Order: sequence, then C-alpha cells, then structure tokens
Amino acid sequence: MAVGSAIPPVFYGSVRRPSSAPLKKDSGLQQVNEGLLQRLDAEQVQVIVHKVEAAEMDEMWSFVGSKRQQRWLWHAIDHHTGQVLAYVFGTREDETFLRLKELLAPFGITHFYTDGWGAYRRHIDPDKQVLYPRASKVLNFMSINSMCYRL
Repeated sequence: MAVGSAIPPVFYGSVRRPSSAPLKKDSGLQQVNEGLLQRLDAEQVQVIVHKVEAAEMDEMWSFVGSKRQQRWLWHAIDHHTGQVLAYVFGTREDETFLRLKELLAPFGITHFYTDGWGAYRRHIDPDKQVLYPRASKVLNFMSINSMCYRL
C-alpha cells in the first residue's frame, strides 16, 4: 500500500502512531502530527500561504534488503522555493503518480517541470508540462534519506 501526503504549511513530515506491535509496512504513517496539534495554541500559529504556479516532479528509488525490493518516493517541490509540496511512496507505476497528482490538485499548479517519463506524459496536459531534463537536478542530488529529512 502506498503512502502519501500533501505538506501543510505548518506541519512538515509524518509521525508514527505509538504501537506495541511491530511495525508493518506503511502501517503507522499519518499525514498530520496529531500530538502537536493538540498542544498548539491557535493564536501562536503563523500560517504563510503563497501561490504555487510551477512544480518540479520526480521519482527516486531505494531498496530494502535487496534491489528486487524497490521502494519509490514520488515527490513534487515548488519550482521557485524548493519547498516540498507533496510526496507519495509506492511503486513506479501510473497509479502511484496519479495519487501524487491528486494531492497537488488543490494547489492549482499551472506548470509542471518533469523529465518526460511515461507517467508524466500520459497524465499531465502537454500545455502544462515543461519537459526539462534538468528540472529535477536539485532533487537528483538528494538521497532518499535527505529528501525524507526535508519532509
């Protein structure tokens, strides 16, 4: 089962639910830090909202145990600020990309910078897609660990 999240302006990343049982694959990921939400004073929270017009999209993989057990991280960042907008963990298939695209829909993004890989070509309107092999240059220099740290 793939896991994904749109990143709210205040709460970056995901937390694991406390559990006495051993962790199962993707079993305890949440999109919002519930504990932090309960402790916050709403008057002390500052939310900064800016319009996102362009996003860079890319996917990267790592493996667990052996290269046959690949794990894919699909992600989108704001083209101008580098801020992580959304991410999805899953396979390198169209269904996983479509989950990422669904998370990005509320942003109203008008341009997507991609490397032109198949899922992007099949599911992004050509008028909105900018084929730019170096669009994800910044992302390609990041490892899965450093990308997850930013999330």
